[in-house]
Amino acid sequence: MKIDPRTFSFRIATLLVGLALLLAAGIFLIGDFREERRVEVQTRELLIQAEKILQEQPQEPSQVSSVEESADMSQSQRPTPWAAYDVVGVLTIPDLWLTLPILGEYSHDLLAVAPCVFAGSWEAGPQGLVIAGHNYRIHFKDIGELPLGAEVTFQTLEGEEYTLVVEEVTEIAADEPEKLKAEQWDMTLLTCNSDRSKRILVRCRTSEKPVL
Repeated sequence: MKIDPRTFSFRIATLLVGLALLLAAGIFLIGDFREERRVEVQTRELLIQAEKILQEQPQEPSQVSSVEESADMSQSQRPTPWAAYDVVGVLTIPDLWLTLPILGEYSHDLLAVAPCVFAGSWEAGPQGLVIAGHNYRIHFKDIGELPLGAEVTFQTLEGEEYTLVVEEVTEIAADEPEKLKAEQWDMTLLTCNSDRSKRILVRCRTSEKPVL
């Protein structure tokens, strides 16, 4: 049985396009894996630095306020270059098995390292605090799955720990930042969905006084 040359050419072209798409998908997945791995390493390094400060907490909490201040020790004692980052606290989400360092400044570059304070304050307890994070697996990818009533803790590097309860999980469009309205909540966790068309908001309120 003879195959029409045009049909044969079409099949070959289709096969080549399919292979090209598979190759592109493979390259994308490898790049995504490498990016996730890089972020995971950076996040863990920062968390180690934050936990060291908490473990070495002095009698007067005000003496230590950030990873950067801890870096004033002698050069030989400085653990890593990560000490230059302004880590202001540690966020723990037990339902997602997450413990993350939180940076006090916000920028797109810093978001690629760890979640950042986007708005609000934390010095006297979370007040309109918005913590933004990328939807990396190790960061905020699954926060939209948190059930109402789930507990989240925020511990400052002064040693104060606040327990908050998830009261609302919602979405807003990417071009509707005015709907963030975080002031009425003690803390809001913010990330984007998989195609970045929406922003996922997890609204939390403090459930008790800080534990010192």
